[in-house]
Amino acid sequence: MEQQARYEKCLNELTEELNNSDEFKLIINNNFEYYREKFFQIVRPGADRKEITEAFFSYYQELFLEGYFLVDEYLSLDNIEAMDGFLQQPEGIIKEQLHHILNDGEPLDELASGEMLESFEGMIMEQYEAAGSILHIVRLDCMMLGALHRFKKERDSRSLSETPMKESSISGLLHRTDDFFFVLPDYYFSSLYSEGNSEVWSLHEWATHEPRKDYLGTLNVQRFTKEAVQSMFESYPRYHQQGLTAEEDQFLLTLTLEENIFGDWALSNLCDRLVNSIKNRFTIKDSDNVLVRIAPLQEGSLIYTPPK
Repeated sequence: MEQQARYEKCLNELTEELNNSDEFKLIINNNFEYYREKFFQIVRPGADRKEITEAFFSYYQELFLEGYFLVDEYLSLDNIEAMDGFLQQPEGIIKEQLHHILNDGEPLDELASGEMLESFEGMIMEQYEAAGSILHIVRLDCMMLGALHRFKKERDSRSLSETPMKESSISGLLHRTDDFFFVLPDYYFSSLYSEGNSEVWSLHEWATHEPRKDYLGTLNVQRFTKEAVQSMFESYPRYHQQGLTAEEDQFLLTLTLEENIFGDWALSNLCDRLVNSIKNRFTIKDSDNVLVRIAPLQEGSLIYTPPK
């Protein structure tokens, strides 16, 4: 298939899916809102944000299409049957490996070109000299989101599904422990320890971030069963004469950040994602039963290291 014909095929596929799939539309909108807020970090107060938002949405859609098209071409290679194993991995693992698989030495974000992309970037760079680093991150990430979607469609077309967890594995409280849990489009948690009602996850940047730090923070997850909570209500002095009744299991999530890397909007979304993951996995109805605490380490904070 000629390149232009393939590009038009990809455009038609995404347009049809956007018009007919509420789930896909939600994915597109949620990712767009996240990167719009990231982009707005450089937009000066008083700027016409509505106009910029409309232009940025077209920019985002074009980059998503470019990433989708990149993988469509990649999948047209003759030796692609070997992809079955890759496609059966959990989605977070696939997403983290995308950049490495598609990167053949040429910067991936430079593969996207077009009059609309260049026009938007030129306008932004003219108004905001510091926009270069943000544009690079947004350009690459949006392309990789399109690439991920194309791989997911390929998995469906081959009637493949994610490999179930091994019976010997611990399923995890927050998420399946053999996967990366993308709590934001470009940040994920990786399981460190998990046993029964307690687990520890480490926070990392997506592979598209270059250079990136190996470690950004730690999330501790604790579960207290409904029966244990009721026993506490009945026996702990803190709860005497309050007549409390435990209706559901309760969870305490404590995120310790190495530095304050998130703005208020992103941090709120991160917390929502944590709470919703726990609620969905354990059918928790009351969000008050999933408590999230954020504890950024301050400069000079003491981290105890026991003697050898």
